[in-house]
Formats: sequence, structure tokens, C-alpha cells
Amino acid sequence: MMVKTVIGNKRSKYKKPSRLWIGLSIVYFSLMIIFISYHVYFAKRIIPGVYVNDLYVGGMDIESAVKFLSDKNPYEKNDVSVVINGTDPVIIKPTDIDFEVLYVKTAKDAFGIGRSENFTKDFLSKLSFFNKKTKIKFLYDFSADQMQNMINSIVESKIETVIEPSFQISKSGELIIVDGQIGQVLDDNLQSKIAESMSGNDTALINISSTQVIPKFSKADLEFLEQSVIDITNVNYDLVFDSYSKKLTKTDLLSFIDTIKDSSGVSLSTNENNISKFLNGVAIDIDRGPRVQVLTVKEERALEFVAPQNGQKLKIEETVDAIKSAINTKTSKIGLVVEVTKPPENENSFGVKEIVGIGSSKFKGSITGRIKNIELAASRVNGVLVAPGEIFSFNDAVGEISSKTGYSTAYIISQGRTVLGDGGGVCQVSTTLFRAALDAGLPIVERNAHSYRVSYYEQDSAPGIDATIYSPSVDLRFKNDTPGYILITSEFSSKDSSLSFSIYGTKDGRVVDMTTPVVLSRTRPPATIYEEDSSLPVGVKKQVEHSVWGASVKFDRTVKSKDGEIMYQDTFKSNYRPWGAVYKIGV
Repeated sequence: MMVKTVIGNKRSKYKKPSRLWIGLSIVYFSLMIIFISYHVYFAKRIIPGVYVNDLYVGGMDIESAVKFLSDKNPYEKNDVSVVINGTDPVIIKPTDIDFEVLYVKTAKDAFGIGRSENFTKDFLSKLSFFNKKTKIKFLYDFSADQMQNMINSIVESKIETVIEPSFQISKSGELIIVDGQIGQVLDDNLQSKIAESMSGNDTALINISSTQVIPKFSKADLEFLEQSVIDITNVNYDLVFDSYSKKLTKTDLLSFIDTIKDSSGVSLSTNENNISKFLNGVAIDIDRGPRVQVLTVKEERALEFVAPQNGQKLKIEETVDAIKSAINTKTSKIGLVVEVTKPPENENSFGVKEIVGIGSSKFKGSITGRIKNIELAASRVNGVLVAPGEIFSFNDAVGEISSKTGYSTAYIISQGRTVLGDGGGVCQVSTTLFRAALDAGLPIVERNAHSYRVSYYEQDSAPGIDATIYSPSVDLRFKNDTPGYILITSEFSSKDSSLSFSIYGTKDGRVVDMTTPVVLSRTRPPATIYEEDSSLPVGVKKQVEHSVWGASVKFDRTVKSKDGEIMYQDTFKSNYRPWGAVYKIGV
């Protein structure tokens, strides 16, 4: 057999891999190794080519980037100079607006580049470091209110604001027209420009020019409407409800009407917003909840109740409509639209039988005015009846806090200093009631901690169990989620410097568990401040502020039903700023 010939033919069909395929395979596997190595190395690092402004952060993890940025940002916390129309610069400091560069968020923003859910976009971002930089800006935060206050002060000092001609009431009670004034306005983006400069994202010098603004109305426009306004203001309007009566002044009426201008000319319209604001003040006199007073309490059970008055609530929108109609028809008597709520006829229908929550506090060392305010505010809350499903509002229950409503001057915290002001000490009452609501297991709808630690609230308690109020924006609110009414009663003792609240209702078996407040961190007080005071004898030193450490505090509360099921779990956090000592030095 010719075996050799067969074998020889088979070998001739086999081909070795070409050098091209071998080379491509090597390149492919090399790229795969590079690709995998790249993603492993940069799994927790910022990809290459990323800058925050001119600071390179590529290859850093978030923690390293935060430290690097905070160390290297050359502009952070720089003062910003604002020059308007070439006048002397106005200096704005970071502390003026509570400005803060957000280094952690900035680092996370940089880390997020190349990590979106768009594969193509991410791939191109990762390749871009070969031929271009990816730049982001510093992120920051500031107080919008304080920023606006700064801008308002700049406007007041540097430019004339436009003033529309207006109707006013003279001292003699006559209607007069006051001329308007041409003014200027600033760039709407001034807030952003200041923040960008302060963060280091832009230069620290801002040059800006104002734009002239001409009043929309002329004096002739108002002269055309003058008789119509006289006709309105000459009517003696009177707001009435039951025995309540409030007369509207001519100045009140002027605030209720607006001048409008369109293609057809000028005319008058009612200003619903101003009428509503006015009625909010009227509501202070009208609004009240249905009240009862505990007369006899024995062994934590309320034995007798008296319901002396109906609940009342002024219906703002409906009353606005009534005032608008009266102005149009020149009707002098305007009935306030009030919703009346009758209290239950007897104590059995209240469902108020026993104490469900207690809160207490001490105020030893308070001045006379503060003690008086605590007693007065507590009396305003005493006897309030809260219906099932209703949300209790401390501000609504206490009403206006001012010298007009009986409050004395006492120490309050204002703009970082302890000063005398109306109603100092009312927060002692809101704090004590907050503790009672916690103990009762009621849902806390709104609670705000104080900005600084207050020694009174820690006389018989750990820090962090307080509640500040500032009507109308800051309130203490909690909900009655029990099947019956709850009754709030207060007990005040000037002798013992103590205040307590008892919340009565019907126990439903709920159990409240509160953890002891934990101080998470402390902040050292700032350096002592020494201020010259010509009212003191030369060389005499008087301490007017004592230093207090800042702290971050939290505690938890768990409320369980009688069956052991969790009804609520909430965490209450308080961040207290440090407080520096201040001395007055006689000069």
C-alpha cells in the first residue's frame, strides 16, 4: 500500500496561524487587560482628566479629594467686593451669609463623572482625558435670606429704588397723591455672582451697573382715579361678629386697593393678598378652640369639666370676598365669616378620663419678666381641647406674643446675642409641652430645636429635648390620633421655678419608649470677645455673655400599640451652635 502518499496529502491541507491573527490576538488581550485594570484601579477613584476649577483630582478617592480640595482651594472663604456703578466697593464676608463650600458634595460630583447609566457617555468621558480636561465647579451653600438682606442693604446704600406715585392719608385725614421717583435695578443674578466668587469659581471682584427704571404710573394716572379712591375711603367700614367690632381706617382701605394699568387705561382693583394679611391679624382676636377647664383632679383622673365657650375660626377666603363686595357696593357693615365649633355637651362625650402624658421643666434663675411670660403663655394653652384627628398648633393656642398682648421684656437670643425682647421665656412653655406630647405617644408634626443650648432646659433634663417657636414661621405641632378628645392642662409654680403639662384623654394601651439623648459631637466655643464700653468706668470689665459648647444631640422614640405593633418610630436631632463669652471693658 502507498501509505506515505495518503499521510503526505493530509499534512498539506493544514495551515499555520498567520502573523496578523497572532498580532491582533495579542492586541485584543492586552486591551482587555488594560480595560479591566483601569476599571479595577478606578473603581473607587475619580477617573483621569477631572479638575475642580484648576485643581486636578483625577485618580483620588473621595476622602483624599475632599482633603485636597479643602487644603488647596485658594479662594475659599475670601471676602467678595461688589462695585456698583464705579462707587466704593461693598465688602461681603462669608460669615455675613453663612457661606460654606461643600467639599464632600463637590468630590462626589467629580467621582460621578463617567459613572452615569449612559454607557456611551461614560465611555467617551473615560477616553476624554487623553485630549481634554473635564472641569467642574465647587458646590456651595449659603443662607438665601441673609444673602437677600445683604443685597437689600447694598441697594439701599448704592442706588435709588424706583418709587411709584401713591395715594396716602395726610395727618389731617385727607387723601393726597405723593410723587413717584425714577430708580435703578441691579442684575437679577447678583446672588449667584457673589456665591460663585466666594466659592473660588469666579474672581473676588464683581463690577456691576444698574439699569434705570421709570415708574409704571404717572401722577396724572392717580389724579384720574382720585375721586373713586375718596369715595371708598370716606365710607366708615366696620368688621363685625357677635360682640366683636373692628373699624377699618382710611390707611387700611388704601392697602386693600391697587392701581392697575392696561391698554384700556388705569383702574382700581382689590388687593386680595393685603386683605388676607390684615385678616390674619383679626384672626388672632377671633380664633379659639373649644375649651374646658379641669376643676378637680384625683389619682390622675379628671373628675369634672366645664365647657365655657365655643370654638371659633375666621374663614379668611370667604371674608376677603365679603370685604371686596362691601368695597364695591360701599356697604359699611361687613360681617366676618366665622366657623363656630360647639364643644361636646358633657364630659362623657369628650373621652377625657385620665392622664396620658406628662412633661415638666425648671426655670430657676429666670428674671421677673421671663417668669411672667412663662406663666402667661402656659395659661393660654391651659384648657385647650384637641379633637380626634386634629393637629394642635402652639402658635395658634398662644396667639400673638408682644407687649400688646401682655408679655413683658425678657432675654431672648437675637443675631447671636442675648438681648431684651417681648416674650422671652415662651420657649420654656413650648419645650415643656413638647415633652408631654412625647410622653403621651402623640405624633409630632413639627418640632424645631433651638440654635443654641439653653441652660434652663437642662436643669432637670439631658440636652436635646427642647422645642423653639417663632410665630408664624416656627411652630410646635402634634396630632391627636386617639379616638377621643385630649385636654391640655398646665401647672405653674413660681416658688419651685417649675412648669408642667398634663395631657388628659383615654388610654388606648400604647407604650412609649424613649432613649436617653446622646451627644454625638461637641464644638468648642469661639474665642472670647472684648468690647469697649464708654458707659463703664475706665478699666472695669463686665461679662455679658458666657461661653457654651456647641453640640449635636439625638434621641429616639418608639411608640407601640397594646398588641406590641410599632405605631411610630422617630428620631429627634438637635444641632446647637457654640456660644462665645463676651466682656465689656470700660474706656
